[in-house]
Amino acid sequence: MDWTQFLRLMFASLATSLVVSTGLVVVMNPYGNLPPVLFPQHVITDQQQRFQYPAIVRTRAFDSAIFGTSSIRLLDPGDLEPLGRFAALAMNDARAWEQYMLMKLFLRHTPRPRTIIIGIDSVWCASDADTDRVTRRTFPVWMFDDDPLNDWVHVLNYKGLEIAVRQVAARLGFAAPALPPNGFRVFTPSEGEYDLERARHHLYGLGSRHLPPPQVPPHLLTAAEKQQLRLPALSWLKEISEAAPPDTLLVFLFVPIHARVLPPAGTQSAAEYNECRARIIDIAAARRSRVIDFRFRSPLTENDQNFWDPLHYRVPIAKTIADAILAAAVRGDREAADGSWIVPARNP
Repeated sequence: MDWTQFLRLMFASLATSLVVSTGLVVVMNPYGNLPPVLFPQHVITDQQQRFQYPAIVRTRAFDSAIFGTSSIRLLDPGDLEPLGRFAALAMNDARAWEQYMLMKLFLRHTPRPRTIIIGIDSVWCASDADTDRVTRRTFPVWMFDDDPLNDWVHVLNYKGLEIAVRQVAARLGFAAPALPPNGFRVFTPSEGEYDLERARHHLYGLGSRHLPPPQVPPHLLTAAEKQQLRLPALSWLKEISEAAPPDTLLVFLFVPIHARVLPPAGTQSAAEYNECRARIIDIAAARRSRVIDFRFRSPLTENDQNFWDPLHYRVPIAKTIADAILAAAVRGDREAADGSWIVPARNP
């Protein structure tokens, strides 16, 4: 074979590989953001939530959604069926801005959203939320707009091809999907593996297992301090609250964390958190949204056996949270009998 024949064969092989690879990506639609060709229902074969959750939203198969970080990921959509058909869209370590972008996408693609649950944790009260918008994880902004053209630039690559191949394996029954269609998966170890001493190591390390006493006298924010307090993420929360249709049930859920990592009562950090909390309650009150609060010292948050680590509770606690949502939303209950959760007043 001379050089001319070799070059022709090489370029023909490259062209064939390019056509086959492009065709595979187009047909298998690895991120669910391209026009469907053969498969109307997207199969999730990649665990990168920021790349796969937009596809769940665009299916329009869900009239309700759960947003937040991993602190609310154990909330099972099946436990909330009286309030709607839920997609579980909480993302690991999600910044407030990332959640905001996903909520906007959901509102644009859900004609009549029935229920929206937003897990409230520290990211919504972060003073740098407007600059610290994303984590080290890649956030594909192009997936969260409605421009179909810019998607092509990002899917025709090695990663898109890899996920497309996984989709082929899943369609043929050789591999299981990474996530079910609604996005929910129990990400913690099985309950049978729970070890209290290991959990306490994560909770306390080598430090004291005693919770800090309240600071006396307590720090009270002055009017000037309240005015200077930077809470940029609350403007996004307000925008979502105002954009949701009036008949949509909006639930602001202050998720439980272990009492050890709550701001010690009476400190300046506790006062700043309480001010943030009050402003969130005001946002909710403006449209008669539900507010459910687990984020305080209680029998639930002080019990080591309820947690894997400071920020992640166990599956039974997730069911307790689901019951609280139903109690507040359906029956109108204002607190649990054991004091583990409350519906706070507008301005505590």
